[in-house]
This record gives sequence, C-alpha cells and structure tokens, in this order.
Amino acid sequence: MPNSNGFVRPDKIKNAISYPQNRAENQSKTGGKSRKMQHSGEASSRAIDSSSLPTALSHTHPRPDSPYIRGRFKPSRSLTTHQVKLICNGAQHAQTIGLPLNRFITIDWELAGVTDPWVAQSAFLRLVRDWLRQRQGVAATYVWVVENGPVLGLHSHTAIHVPPALVRKFSDLQRGWLRKAGVKQWINGIICSSPISHNYWAGFDNGTGTDAYRHNLDRLMSYILKAANREARNMHNIAHTQYSFVAGKRSGTSRNIGEQAITDWYANGRAHRT
Repeated sequence: MPNSNGFVRPDKIKNAISYPQNRAENQSKTGGKSRKMQHSGEASSRAIDSSSLPTALSHTHPRPDSPYIRGRFKPSRSLTTHQVKLICNGAQHAQTIGLPLNRFITIDWELAGVTDPWVAQSAFLRLVRDWLRQRQGVAATYVWVVENGPVLGLHSHTAIHVPPALVRKFSDLQRGWLRKAGVKQWINGIICSSPISHNYWAGFDNGTGTDAYRHNLDRLMSYILKAANREARNMHNIAHTQYSFVAGKRSGTSRNIGEQAITDWYANGRAHRT
C-alpha cells in the first residue's frame, strides 16, 4: 500500500534480503508470482518508496559460482571510491543541467538468459539514447550499476531522465528494446521500471515536490551504491551494504554527466549563466 507520500516499494527490493537456492525456490515462496512491468499511466501510485528500503543488507558474497563472473575479466568485489564519486556527481549534475534522473529501471539479465549482460546493457541504453535524440532532441542522461545479487543474479540498476511527456511511450517501448538487446524469450520479472519520486516533474526546479525528489534520489543512490567500498560509504553516507562479485565494468554514466562534461561545464562558466 502507498505510504503518506504516495510511494510504494517495488516487489524486487522488498524481497532483496532473501537468499533462495534457485529461482524456482524463490517463486515457490512467493506463490509463483513474478514482478510485472509497471505502466507509466500508474506511475504516481507506483513510485519507489525509498524510505522503506532496508538500511542494511547481507555482507555475504552472493553467487560466487555464477558463469557471469568468470572469463577474461577479474571479478571485483565492490565499487571503488572513484566509481561512486562519478555516479553521485553525475546524478547531481543531471538536475543542474535540467535533465533530472526521474525513472528507476532494474533489469534482471540472468533471468533474461542473455549470454553477455554487458553487451545487452550497452545495447539497451543505445536504443534508449537513439530514441530520445530522434523523438525529443534531448541527450540521454543516466547512471547505471551492475550487481550480482542473491535473488536477481546478475542485474543492472539504471536511473535515467525521461521527458515527462514521453513517459507512456517510453514504457511501451521498453520490451521491444530488450528484445533487440538480446532477450530471446520474455518472462515476467525481467524489468521493473518506476518513477523515482511521486511524479516525473518533481525533479525540475519549477516543478512540485523538488525537496521530496532530492530526498528520494539520495535514498536511491544509497541503495544502488550498496556495493561501495568502506571509504566511499563513509564519504557519501551510504547506509546500505551488499558486496558481490562482478567481472567487467560495474558502473557508468552517460557522457553528458560524466567527469569530463562536468569539468567542462564549470570551466566554461556555464554554471554562472544558468
């Protein structure tokens, strides 16, 4: 049920502490029900209840035998201080340039059965990027992390800016983008997509609920950065903790909110003209 602010926690996050031996066991515990993709028309009643996210998760190293952590890349256990800094700075800069991160997307690549989750994640974001540029003429703006969790296996979290006028169409296209990215067979629960705050306008300076948006964004960053190392957790006040082995790149941002873009923004004095 929604809380006093109208937020509802996602089912995936609600079950994140459990450690089933396999997906079948997990579904048997939940009556075999899978999470369904949320439609943008119901966004205001299905937003993330960030205040209800768990403040501490397991310190275990889930799924060390996953095929996704083997290969040519040496698995890493946590996000570095620099990686966490890039994500936090990028999320803040997105609001500065008028493209606030307002949608939270979780994709369960292991459930989707893709052979290379990193290629699929890149392909999905490329499709989103091309559509936003062609349809709206805006730059895709997002931050993402990859985790290897005890429930979802290898999955990604992405916080992205979606122009409010395009939310419904964006929701309708997500499934097709996933298929083009390598998902061969659709299974309910592959994707969970929700507004970060109570509506998609909340992150704009001229919108309603800006303070609530910033609070929810901070809480969401704390959640998706739960694999941060101890130094980064202390520096950025990250309450959640859950390490996992991941081979390859663990996080990233779109170019327009990356380290170089932020440096150029202030070097060119644009911050003083906005």
